[in-house]
Amino acid sequence: MDVLLVCDLRFPGGTSTSVVDEIRAATAAGYRLGLLHLDSSSLRTDRPIHPLIRAELDRGAATLILPGQAVTTRLLVVKHPTLFTMPLGGRLPITADKVILVVGQVPHDRDGTVHYDPALVDAHLVAALGQRAVWAPVSPVVRDHLRAAAESAEILVAPTDWVEIIDPEGWLVDRSTSVDVQRAVIGRHSRPSRMKWPSTASDLLAAYPDDGSVGVRVLGGIDGVVDVLGYEPMQWEVLAFGAVSAQEFLAGIDVFVYQHHPDLVEAFGRTILEALASGAVVVVPPHFEGLFGGACLYAEPLGVMAIVERLWADPLARQRQSDKGLAELGRRFSPAAHVGRVAALIGPPSTAKLRVLPAPDAELIPQRQRDALPTVVVAALGASVAQIEEAVELLVGQRAYAAGFVPVIVTTERPPAAALAAGVQVEVITSRRNWRQAPEQWPEYAAGRLRIFVRQHRATSVTVLDLGHPDAWIALRVRPWSGIAEPEAVT
Repeated sequence: MDVLLVCDLRFPGGTSTSVVDEIRAATAAGYRLGLLHLDSSSLRTDRPIHPLIRAELDRGAATLILPGQAVTTRLLVVKHPTLFTMPLGGRLPITADKVILVVGQVPHDRDGTVHYDPALVDAHLVAALGQRAVWAPVSPVVRDHLRAAAESAEILVAPTDWVEIIDPEGWLVDRSTSVDVQRAVIGRHSRPSRMKWPSTASDLLAAYPDDGSVGVRVLGGIDGVVDVLGYEPMQWEVLAFGAVSAQEFLAGIDVFVYQHHPDLVEAFGRTILEALASGAVVVVPPHFEGLFGGACLYAEPLGVMAIVERLWADPLARQRQSDKGLAELGRRFSPAAHVGRVAALIGPPSTAKLRVLPAPDAELIPQRQRDALPTVVVAALGASVAQIEEAVELLVGQRAYAAGFVPVIVTTERPPAAALAAGVQVEVITSRRNWRQAPEQWPEYAAGRLRIFVRQHRATSVTVLDLGHPDAWIALRVRPWSGIAEPEAVT
């Protein structure tokens, strides 16, 4: 590979969006790119691969690297420090010329919440990769928080920030006229969180009035707002998170205003980048100035409305600021800017002949990756050998597509050679036709054996090969492994 991205492919929101933008930018420039999944300690609920990342894999833009697969890459980019908060339990079979750790989160918030220990992350990276990474903060705010760690833990910090990127195509709208001829329309969109809002009623209403003087549109809900104000603002237009696309929402505002809780350390601000790409004027707290420079306007909550009123009275000034934001976006936050920083590290795309990746070696899979692989029991009760062989082919393809899982087929026929050759585990139980006891007892026997296999393999999913088969109902009553013993009898 030219570039190998190591990331948690399940992250919602901006984290995965930035991965997709980097995939598109690098591959459009001709770089060969791979993706390796590692679980992040900050993602506590199980999720599927982000749909935008899956779409890039679907179109062949990137190669999915499976656990245990040996890879040589010119540049390895680890996309989040929380991938290495715990030791991996072994070496990754990866050889890299250069290693960059993109740091998109501060080690701890102002309220004392700790997200990771830089010294431990650095040590775990060395243990997993055999070499040190250069830490690349995404913003000056993150760089400031890493300064102490760089001195005490002696981590290597890049001289420039690894800022996120965005392609304005699909975002940019005509800003020559206002959304509403009667008043300015301000708006914000963010994930629902109390920390995403100002902490006092005076600051919150100063930035987002509820008196009808300006239109206020909110995408992402108002979690925590009622706790601060004591009531729900009646003059606001509030849309739930995901109710409309961010592009559609931003087309319906003139000025993007983002003010947040003072205890929140905002590492970057993906929504700000999206607002700039739409051509909206952006007003944010002064601490963002080191990151966005002249692209935005800056004010504390009490100063927001003075800026909005001035822009509303001077449409030409509003257009000039919009153009300024787009120009800065193209210079520092564009796909071309990303390609430039990759080229500065490794040069132009490789012209070497692409080699077929060797099959994953189970012995090379670090313990944490091995433990994270889900096991799926596929009940094939009554299926023919031919049907099972076809299922094996599908499972092997899906196993690669889904970033790795362990399939276990439970069949009433002999193990097909195709399954053994592909490394798919097979468990065989007595078929209904060979059952020598009372016929009505066979379903209870089959369900009991399925439960045993689920527990033995700690299967997180149970599925059925053929839902139309008369015995499919037996498997549908068997629950996935939860660590708690189930009764053996079918009820």
